Amino acid sequence: MIAQWYGTIARGRILNSALILTVKPPTMTNRRKTEIANWAATALASYLSSPGLELDLNIVSGDASFRRYFRAEVNGKNFIVVDAPPENENSHAFVEIAQLFSAAGVTVPQVISVDYENGFMLLDDCGDDCIYRNCRHVSIYTRHDPTGCFYIR
Repeated sequence: MIAQWYGTIARGRILNSALILTVKPPTMTNRRKTEIANWAATALASYLSSPGLELDLNIVSGDASFRRYFRAEVNGKNFIVVDAPPENENSHAFVEIAQLFSAAGVTVPQVISVDYENGFMLLDDCGDDCIYRNCRHVSIYTRHDPTGCFYIR
């Protein structure tokens, strides 16, 4: 992380200032990408009862964490493959919250398979639309998150 401060000081007072933080996300090693691709191919082959799948993982987005999201297309259906390094992310909580939301009737991606030890998850793909893009007319409190989506509370 690189931090830089910019500001104007006059007569001992700060008139304006800005702190710029540049954060470089960790890069995924080729080995880890190969591992998650192999794991996802095996998990999808089992889920779809279709042995011998080869996957091409395409980056979808990141969020304000160490998780990385990839899209895999198989037979015209999209799936999300999540890399959530266990030393940095709590996949147990992620899965539990998804199950609680689903049980409450909230549409969330179905967790198809999880490898807690390696931090890999396979989810169904709900698409790219955020709630905000589809519900702009809603006039209740919203919260913006780092991925550019708005969520209604």
